Amino acid sequence: AIQHLGALQHVLHDGETVRRVRETLFDAASGIGKPYAGTALYALADARGLTDVESRRLRRLAGSACSPRANPLVRLSAFQLAGQRGYREALPHVRSVLRGGRRDAVMDTVAVGTLGLLGDAADVALLESFSARGGSRLARPCAAAIERINGRKKK
Repeated sequence: AIQHLGALQHVLHDGETVRRVRETLFDAASGIGKPYAGTALYALADARGLTDVESRRLRRLAGSACSPRANPLVRLSAFQLAGQRGYREALPHVRSVLRGGRRDAVMDTVAVGTLGLLGDAADVALLESFSARGGSRLARPCAAAIERINGRKKK
């Protein structure tokens, strides 16, 4: 239902209905323990004409969804959204995943990609260390993230 509601917001013309749809999406996105919260985050990120207040609210919700308390699927969505939107407040959570002992191939890959988008020169050592521990499956994503970070340093 959240996915359809997110799509519906693009065809609505009545301001009050759009406001109510967005409020419902914000409510759904705030339930970071529920797997549909990630879908709501992406629906809000795709919304046209968010106000400054709504944009700040989306940013706060995405940051909250990066925490270990969030449903793992929601956390993946939040990491990706943070990387795409430049939400650097996600960095402590991303770094924590890469420094942690538990491994999840999808979470690791998304965290590496997000760090490549948001990280700085200090994160290169973390990526190199993580690549060495992660084996061949993470070598390419880590190399790409390092290249991205180094490319920003040169600008």
